[in-house]
Amino acid sequence: MGTEQDKTNAAVVATMLALGAAAMVGGSAALVALARGEIRDVSAESEGFANLESVHDLKAAQRARLSAGKLPIDKAKAMVVAQIKADPNSASPAPPPPPVEPAPSGSADGLTPAPSGSGEATPAPSASGGEAPAASGSSAPAEPEQGKAPEPTHSEKGEPAPSATH
Repeated sequence: MGTEQDKTNAAVVATMLALGAAAMVGGSAALVALARGEIRDVSAESEGFANLESVHDLKAAQRARLSAGKLPIDKAKAMVVAQIKADPNSASPAPPPPPVEPAPSGSADGLTPAPSGSGEATPAPSASGGEAPAASGSSAPAEPEQGKAPEPTHSEKGEPAPSATH
């Protein structure tokens, strides 16, 4: 028995290669066109909302400031150190002002005590950190008289405080 020879038709192979190449080139061209279209749409949308004039103006102003005075870094550091030595407080911001305390009740300006007939106690800070002075009408004065030393409180003497039931 004999075998048949395979006969390759060169024209069919050439046609298939040509069609495959054409399909590949066409597909690539379609993808490039699609990508370029999307890029154009996105860039047109983002450029439409961008205001780049202020950015360009800012960059120009910064470049002008940088190129106006060329100063070596060592000299600039020395100038800053000299400025801080002259005024140490310039190295950091100032602390905030202390809070303002409200005026005690019964006082119009916050400096004078309330009238003694009002029945209100006027608290005054104690230098020893002890108890506040008693209300008006008690035996201890709210403020020492001028020229006299203040009397020690019961807690300073080590005595128990008088009871309120007397």
